[in-house]
Amino acid sequence: MIDLRNNSDGLFDAEIDVCDQLFDCDELIAYMHLRANGLREKYRPDGKYPMHNYPVALLANDSTASVTEVLTGVREARVLQ
Repeated sequence: MIDLRNNSDGLFDAEIDVCDQLFDCDELIAYMHLRANGLREKYRPDGKYPMHNYPVALLANDSTASVTEVLTGVREARVLQ
């Protein structure tokens, strides 16, 4: 279980590292389009952590925001597919 309730901030790289452990190497974790310079970046697992294939429960509430939404969003999208 990962408790993200009332977490309104975080480091993007840390969120990607957590996702790295939950996704296959060919899966897309996040996609970012920077409006200021038009750059587009795709984030995929880099394999530096072994993948864990077990159920994960994420706790979130209306105060879960910012980078922590990356983790809650990608897990929700993966479960719904």
